[in-house]
Amino acid sequence: MKIIGSQVFQGKNIYSHKKCIRLNLDLEGYSEIPTKDIKDFNKTLKHMLPELSKHRCGIDEDQGFYKRLEEGTYLAHVSEHIIIALHNMLGLDVKYGKARELSGDRYYVIYQYEYAKTGLEAGRLAIDLINSLIAGESLNIDLRFNLLKQLLKTEQLGESTLAICEEAKKRGIPILRLGEDRMVQLGYGKYAKRIRETLNQDIKETTATYPGSKRNLAAQMIDQLFNDRPTSIPLVAITGTNGKTTTTRLIAHILSIAGYTVGMTTTDGIYINKRCIFKGDTTGPQSALAILKNKDIDAAVLETARGGIIREGLAYDLADVGVITNITEDHLGIDEVHTLDDLAKVKALVGEAVKKDGFTVINGDDKMSLTIMTRFKSQLIIFSLHKDNKALQTNLKNGGYGIYRDQDKLVVQKGSSSVVLMDIKDIGISMKGILIYNVQNAMASCAAAIGLGIDLAAIKLGLSSFNHEQNPGRFNMYFANNKRVILDYGHNKDGYSSVLEGLKRMKYKRLFGVIGVPGDRIDKDIIDVGKCAGENFDYIIIKEDIDKRGRIKGEVADLLERGVLATNFPKQNVLKILEETEAFKAALERAEPEDIIIVFFEKSEPLIDIIESMSDKIEALSAK
Repeated sequence: MKIIGSQVFQGKNIYSHKKCIRLNLDLEGYSEIPTKDIKDFNKTLKHMLPELSKHRCGIDEDQGFYKRLEEGTYLAHVSEHIIIALHNMLGLDVKYGKARELSGDRYYVIYQYEYAKTGLEAGRLAIDLINSLIAGESLNIDLRFNLLKQLLKTEQLGESTLAICEEAKKRGIPILRLGEDRMVQLGYGKYAKRIRETLNQDIKETTATYPGSKRNLAAQMIDQLFNDRPTSIPLVAITGTNGKTTTTRLIAHILSIAGYTVGMTTTDGIYINKRCIFKGDTTGPQSALAILKNKDIDAAVLETARGGIIREGLAYDLADVGVITNITEDHLGIDEVHTLDDLAKVKALVGEAVKKDGFTVINGDDKMSLTIMTRFKSQLIIFSLHKDNKALQTNLKNGGYGIYRDQDKLVVQKGSSSVVLMDIKDIGISMKGILIYNVQNAMASCAAAIGLGIDLAAIKLGLSSFNHEQNPGRFNMYFANNKRVILDYGHNKDGYSSVLEGLKRMKYKRLFGVIGVPGDRIDKDIIDVGKCAGENFDYIIIKEDIDKRGRIKGEVADLLERGVLATNFPKQNVLKILEETEAFKAALERAEPEDIIIVFFEKSEPLIDIIESMSDKIEALSAK
């Protein structure tokens, strides 16, 4: 058997709330061969690793794992136990592990670790040991284990630092390991303190110098570091299929109005207040860590995408508020997420990683989001477009919070006490109530702010003052020669549907769609986007992303066209121009006054450059 890939999860993840390593294995023909059928395997393994005698393996008796071996267990399962045993032999408190089949000879093993390099090397040693037993060859286990111990010494924290970290955990203070130089950060943002074993004390860093440190000394050190001041900052994490970026930006805007210096990660960059310090898709854990380590911020708002959760887990320990905007079909068939239930389990991690006295914000109108509520230990805030929503009313009856639309008003209620916050039409990004999905995003943002204890006046001001100019790439409208151009990042069927629902409330002569979707969607999902377009547009130009994400040129466009034509859309009104800017130019040429052109873009900047270069005066509508 061999290792064909590995992942290191530094925090809570979809497998466990412990730090874990995942090894992808190829059993090379041994997936169906039990240990009892491999000559001398069990006998030699027990002799080489007597630590395994302590493993019960789900059997309520001593040496339960030995019984499994004699009955005949499988090699991926054995590797899991060997890895855990090696950690325990090093004096590390590691207990969790499991092995699962992917297909045929492909398995993965997931296991807890304390130190990443040591954990990975323990995995390699386990596989080498199993291979030597299969081949009947000798492996110098003592030598290899001594090398493993030496590796541990290079990354293991010292006794005093460990004691301080244990005391911090008891107090609920989050801990970050900073690089490989034995520095640890306690807390996040402006309140964080850093300890290093070998540096002199200064304002920002404190030396841990208690040889043979006792727990009471560690407590004294924590008291000295924080001196009854806060140990962390308000932290909000946002996930969902659609609306994540808008909701993230709006929450950050509200917090800024409330006086916070906000660190924010989104699909377009890392921000400190309104200043972008790094441009790009920053919705993964490494970007979140950059914010949490930043000493300038006193609030963190983290857009948390599916891909980052699956690849690396969460960067933080527990949030004060977790927001799940909705869970609908997107990215299915990727990263072992094949069904909507699979996707819901991924998104649920954001709600699971919330403090017990914190809040998880749930869309009461989204059926899939409601199915995962039982996984959360925090309090709930339910938002809904409908006052009589069952989940909303249940939460209110239990004394919880609800945010809902009552006719044309946005209402905040706790238990039986309610207050009208504002008119729906006054929500800045709602276009006077036309864009219902942005009303929902505003509700989610309002709920998150309430969960943080923000004053209602600041929330109202934030919701009313945040507009499309502050939300680039999300229903941004431009006007020239009686033609309206809308740029939107919609990239799945529900994203398209939400935007098109808003367009139905606007007046226009014809509706032009310049459509495309990322190539890493399954064929059915791409075709469904084409069908959605065919049912709503008068004229369609199909384009493709520059990043094909594994597709060949023209493949996504063909699938979109198949979907469009399946709706009996007039073939003469469909055009394929694969390059995005050329497709947009073609739409501009064909559109007439009072038409609307909407471009579901990959990159907005070149399109805006085209608009701004037109000879006629262009006015960007703020859509207040």
